[in-house]
Amino acid sequence: MALVYPTPTVHRRYSLIGGRIQQRIRYSWRFRPVRPGKARIGAFRLQVGDQTLATEPIELTVYDAPTAPPAEVAPDASAVPDLFIEATLQPTRPYEGQQTVLEYRLFFREGLQVWRSRLVGSWETEGFWREELEVEDRPLPERVLRNGAPYYTFVLQRIALFPTRSGTLRIDPLTIESEVSLQPDPLDPFATLLRPGPSEPQRVTAPALTVTVQPLPDGAPPGFVDAVGRFRMEAETSPTEVASGSRSPSRSVCPARATCPR
Repeated sequence: MALVYPTPTVHRRYSLIGGRIQQRIRYSWRFRPVRPGKARIGAFRLQVGDQTLATEPIELTVYDAPTAPPAEVAPDASAVPDLFIEATLQPTRPYEGQQTVLEYRLFFREGLQVWRSRLVGSWETEGFWREELEVEDRPLPERVLRNGAPYYTFVLQRIALFPTRSGTLRIDPLTIESEVSLQPDPLDPFATLLRPGPSEPQRVTAPALTVTVQPLPDGAPPGFVDAVGRFRMEAETSPTEVASGSRSPSRSVCPARATCPR
């Protein structure tokens, strides 16, 4: 295996879970098979403070193109879409009032360049209170395989949903329109940024989602309103030593959607 680029691509993903922001970091390298046989990609090690994290090595088998096993045969190009959207929901069966994160991810075939993606028409999430989460304005597409075909993908939207009632709720289909063009170099998803070609708008729709929202269990403590999740309250004062009659500023932090004293 030959390393195509020595510098990895870094993908950062932020999510709000239980009132806390979590960050996931992915490092990606691109390799090119140079000859048939067994290949091995060594362990990746990352130093975090005084702790060293490591992955397991990856073992691969590289075949000659004419002798590749039948399972590796490329699918019929006419049956593979050029563009599509995947929607994921986590958790898939939330409780009433519990946050669930909805993510829409756009996939486009190698050889295409996609930009200026925008929402078409209305999009409703009846029965949910929702809040837009931050995504990158200029995302770096990630190369993946879907249905045996290579695609590039990036996150279109990430939304925090809070169901306001239990039962079966529906999230409308999401339709976006993007400018799409062929790129000169299929291996470089940013080639047309330097040599732009003719483009045309294309629309793609993510199907509607049906979400089963579970009712809250019995036995809620007195004073419970609607906050579901893990919460933490902190209070601090500075300075801790003051003269008599002076004022000391204080600050308290209350998590979102919780009922806090004033």
